[in-house]
Amino acid sequence: MEHNRELTPTLTHLYRQSGDEMAEVRAALGELREGNFREAFARLERDGRVHRSGTTDPYDEMVREWYAERQLRTADPTRLRSPMAVDRRAARHELNERARALLESDGSLRGPKLVVGHLSYRAGDEVLARITDRELVAPGRSSSEYVRNGSFGIVVGVGDETLDVAFHQWGTLTLPANYLASERNGAMALEHAYAITTYLAQGSTFASAITLVTDESRPDSVYVGATRGRSALHIVTAESDRFRAEIAEPELPVLIDERDEFEAAIDRLEASEGDHLASEWEMATEELTTGPRQIVRPR
Repeated sequence: MEHNRELTPTLTHLYRQSGDEMAEVRAALGELREGNFREAFARLERDGRVHRSGTTDPYDEMVREWYAERQLRTADPTRLRSPMAVDRRAARHELNERARALLESDGSLRGPKLVVGHLSYRAGDEVLARITDRELVAPGRSSSEYVRNGSFGIVVGVGDETLDVAFHQWGTLTLPANYLASERNGAMALEHAYAITTYLAQGSTFASAITLVTDESRPDSVYVGATRGRSALHIVTAESDRFRAEIAEPELPVLIDERDEFEAAIDRLEASEGDHLASEWEMATEELTTGPRQIVRPR
């Protein structure tokens, strides 16, 4: 693509975002695609799509938006689900924990709890399979309908060491203990689906895009996170949560960054204009990029 731009397919129309209420969002996403970050974010902020966290906790802000969207889906079960999208796994884990705390308190999660590694599950939990397993086939289904990496499901039963999961595509089946305990590249075989990485969000369509933008965000991940929503977009801006070491010698002068997190994020994006936008390779899925992740159980 670098050397043959004239042969590279380009995205010229946005079909995911529909309706007059999303007109400004469509315009802003076009600006993002062209690398005009400052114009795009100024437009989105005027349209009420940007939430500056300021002194508030950005994770709490995201979970509030997610929970409000979840309430809309509860009232209308045909509405698409809308997970939060972030760059980093640590942020994803924290958001999933906070989302589950809300669901525990409102009674959405029920019955006994199964703890596997650092994760716990109850009936009602929304989950994603992260490892492909050709042996996981629901009763009555063909051998080609096995659980794949990225499969979405809902926990409907909790056993002593097993989980019954109703997968959206593959039916309801029991996940055994050895599958649940499996791990690949830092991901458990079954993870919570309330927050996902922008990498996993590629190619998906949600009712609402709820995404985090920081001064460490890349243009491709910002574009993916912002373009997932069909009828709404919520961008939360925050300072990055990278480790900042304390100054060992306090007598040394300290350069204070007086920009707020919104300006810092835009400056970072503008400095990364050489990065490829996700729109150039959005057609590629995770499995096409990395190959399917498959678990082989010991006999």
